[in-house]
Amino acid sequence: CEDLNSIWEICVIPLLPQNPNFFMSYDAEIVWNLVTENFPLTWDGFPKESQDRIREKEYLNSIDISTARWSEIHTLDDLISGAETMGVPSVLKTSSMGYDGRGQIKLSSSEPTYLKECFEGLEGQPGVLEQWVTFTQEFSLIGARDTLGNLSFWDPFVNYHENHILESTLYPGFLPAK
Repeated sequence: CEDLNSIWEICVIPLLPQNPNFFMSYDAEIVWNLVTENFPLTWDGFPKESQDRIREKEYLNSIDISTARWSEIHTLDDLISGAETMGVPSVLKTSSMGYDGRGQIKLSSSEPTYLKECFEGLEGQPGVLEQWVTFTQEFSLIGARDTLGNLSFWDPFVNYHENHILESTLYPGFLPAK
């Protein structure tokens, strides 16, 4: 997709050396204006939906894309209730500004004193409690749809984690046969 390559070259590459967490930490309105100045995009949720885990999960679930079971966390009672429902292990994440395993706590107990300490780690931010998902490999797929509905994808990227934090990404990624 030629336009996607252009967006990457014009908008993303110059900013990556300054901040590798480009889409998570830049102001959504600035990114939106930068991209749409030259390219007609049809979804105004980019990138603000992907900058907040609550909005992102609500959006994905609203278009019938499954996610791990999750609940919003605004209070300690939310976390206690969520841990009872989800069980442990589960993962408590900040709703925004966490990425690639950062801003996350793997819950190992549902004991209230422990959960209070974990909740305080959110530092007043909303959070998301996610069901723990055991997986053998994670991959990322980047794609684009033009204004005519044509789809284009890069080859998959394979992600490697250490202690549930993204350590590295390999492109092109090699996916194991089923």
